[in-house]
Amino acid sequence: MLKKAEEAVDIQEVTDDFREEYALHTRSEKAAGNTARVAYTQATHNLLIRSVLDQRVTLKICAGVMGQMIVRLRALEKKANVAPPQYRGVFREGEEYPAGTMITHGGSLWYANATTKAMPGRCGDWTLCVKRGRDGKDIRA
Repeated sequence: MLKKAEEAVDIQEVTDDFREEYALHTRSEKAAGNTARVAYTQATHNLLIRSVLDQRVTLKICAGVMGQMIVRLRALEKKANVAPPQYRGVFREGEEYPAGTMITHGGSLWYANATTKAMPGRCGDWTLCVKRGRDGKDIRA
């Protein structure tokens, strides 16, 4: 995508267009004896060319940074080769839970770090996600 954007800004084409317009305008101003307008036109022309060059440099810098970010993102995606968590309901003893599974046990929500049959809270195969809250109190009428 960035390569296409960079190709769309053909610096030579833009510069040639500016030069042609500048030459026509300068000739007509010189013929009319407007030296101040010729100087103004030269300054404007130089600013426009510099602006286009600055944009080209900025585009190349952005393309480089984006390229680095894409490489890092792909590396992270490969590293995180784990399926999204799946909720499997209330923990049942003896059932095997694959890595990435979420279950409820003792009123708390647990995440399986590895494939396991162990009970949550008794080994490192589980991570506590949400701890059980306190029981509420009834409102008296």
